[in-house]
Amino acid sequence: MITVAIAAFVATNIDDLFLLAGWFVRRTPAANILVGQLVGFSLLVGVSIGLFLLGTNLPHTAIRWLGILPIAIGVKTLLRDYDGGGESPSSWFSVATVTVANGVDNVGVYVPLFLQHRESIPQIIAIFYAGLIVWVIIAKLFERTLALSKSAHRVAHQLAPVVVILVGIIILLGG
Repeated sequence: MITVAIAAFVATNIDDLFLLAGWFVRRTPAANILVGQLVGFSLLVGVSIGLFLLGTNLPHTAIRWLGILPIAIGVKTLLRDYDGGGESPSSWFSVATVTVANGVDNVGVYVPLFLQHRESIPQIIAIFYAGLIVWVIIAKLFERTLALSKSAHRVAHQLAPVVVILVGIIILLGG
């Protein structure tokens, strides 16, 4: 379960890592970045929990079929053209808004994950928040090596959908 939670977090938030690095490069205050990330991510987790609660009435065998959602998201991401976007304002609210907009597809991965691992939801959420803090720290480090982060972003952008698809397959298989 820990490995699946880490894989789900990394796959659904890899692009966010590079958005964070971009805010640091533009000298957005670290407090604004951290608060914005926490608020935006909390909204995504809250929506996922709400949808999980609606889905708890589903039979266990039907829950596995929700693994199709992350697979569809991964395939859609592989097929679409990526647009890096423009400059982002530096307030915590702007960071939160971009976090939600960039992460809305995370819900399609988190809900089936929560349904598959009901007893581990608190641990999964703790892993997600620990990952969020690590992401902010890594993004701060990327600030110093922006050239590396640009090429790493291309690789991560190509790899993230594959990992999301793998998470979906694991859910479909009941793992």
